[in-house]
Amino acid sequence: TLQKSQWPAMPPTYFETNKFTEVYQLIVDTYGVPRYQEANPAVFYVITFPFLFGVMFGDIGHGVLLFVFSCFIISKERELENQKLDEMTALLYNGRYMLILMGFFSAYCGLLYNDYFAMGLKLFTPTWVADTSDCAEDKCDTVMFNSTGDVYPAGVDPTWHHADNGLLFFNSVKMKMSVIFGVTQMTVGLFLKMMNALHFKEPLDMWFEALPQIIFMLSLFGYMCAIIIYKWLVPWGPDCGRTNCNPPSLITTLINIVLAPGTVEEDQQLYEGQATVQVILLLLAVVQIPLMLIPKPYFLVKRMHAHHGHIRGHRSSVHDPMLSDSGQEIVLEGTGPPGRVDSLPSDAHDEEHSAGDIWIHQAIETIEFCLGCISNTASYLRLWALSLAHSQLATVFLEKALLDLILNEGPLGPIMTFFGYGAFAGITFAVLMVMDNLECFLHALRLHWVEFQSKFYKADGVKFTPVDFEAILEGRQEAV
Repeated sequence: TLQKSQWPAMPPTYFETNKFTEVYQLIVDTYGVPRYQEANPAVFYVITFPFLFGVMFGDIGHGVLLFVFSCFIISKERELENQKLDEMTALLYNGRYMLILMGFFSAYCGLLYNDYFAMGLKLFTPTWVADTSDCAEDKCDTVMFNSTGDVYPAGVDPTWHHADNGLLFFNSVKMKMSVIFGVTQMTVGLFLKMMNALHFKEPLDMWFEALPQIIFMLSLFGYMCAIIIYKWLVPWGPDCGRTNCNPPSLITTLINIVLAPGTVEEDQQLYEGQATVQVILLLLAVVQIPLMLIPKPYFLVKRMHAHHGHIRGHRSSVHDPMLSDSGQEIVLEGTGPPGRVDSLPSDAHDEEHSAGDIWIHQAIETIEFCLGCISNTASYLRLWALSLAHSQLATVFLEKALLDLILNEGPLGPIMTFFGYGAFAGITFAVLMVMDNLECFLHALRLHWVEFQSKFYKADGVKFTPVDFEAILEGRQEAV
């Protein structure tokens, strides 16, 4: 039998899952089991994981293919659940409900990018009109497009897919979008850390870790997202109604917040009073650093000294025979009810961590968080990089394997087009639907495990395992 002293320090964790959520819980448990009553990241994985995958894999055609494939597996669910599957088929079967969401969000993001197998779809009337006034005999070396002043109803105007500066435009949009998604997800993680502190009644973690970290994140990186959105909303142009109608560089603005606080050049100004706002936000962020660094270790060391002083004072009034059968000391807890005795290990009264260790640990945590805000935000740029790689690969495959052959006017043109389509389909499946699919999955996994979970997740829980007498008899489970 288990003695009270042998009880685990932390209760085991158990989550009831179904066939839709079990794959997300499995991914979280692979990283580490949640603590008892700790916020479970798997709840957020259900949406954020397939969505971030879709941001990188965004293409209407590729997303629909993945969605249809997932629907096919789900339709065969009853047939497959009782069969012995090989490793690869079992992986696809277990992740069928995650794959269907991944396909859905890939098609959704592809609709926003207006990418259909690397081709732009003319779903609505384009808002850019070709200017052929300088063309001679319907031949133009360069075609300029003029804006009609309207806004394309949904997604990206298909005209950008044919523009020479289209790549610059998509790079700008996807890079800024990736930063906004990253800062938003990390901020949610910090709020979950605050909720954990509230639930476990840990005021030091609440007031001197979670709250300062949220303020630090929002003061610098939240502001960065705000000016990105503000810049998108301003109608830059000759008649924008502002003193400066040239859109300023946000990178220069962000660098000057730290290197030249209180100084905003006229050609870099976004709004009135920008310099004052940026100084206030910078001071607010700087003040959070000592709040994260000093109060928590100070109170922990003070609490530790008070605890050991109480133990030393109590030992002098307790005679030696107050020991349990296993040689463990019985002490009266000052915080418990009168007459309560608790059994603690004999080394529980030794200082597990010196005061210096506590201060050093907190300093490392503070430095890691501040630097991590920068590195983690930069890490989310992989959303932009993977999306760019996916779209460019799809474009190359389409142009080289299919479009160039379609434009062939020779007698062998139809035959070459037929085989070219086969090559296009084969390369698309092997490279994009298999290799790039796996690559986007792994990058989405990394963003959740490192950037998101590091903000709040302890991952040191114990998974609940019920007693199985058959397993005990077979030696697969330890008897207690």
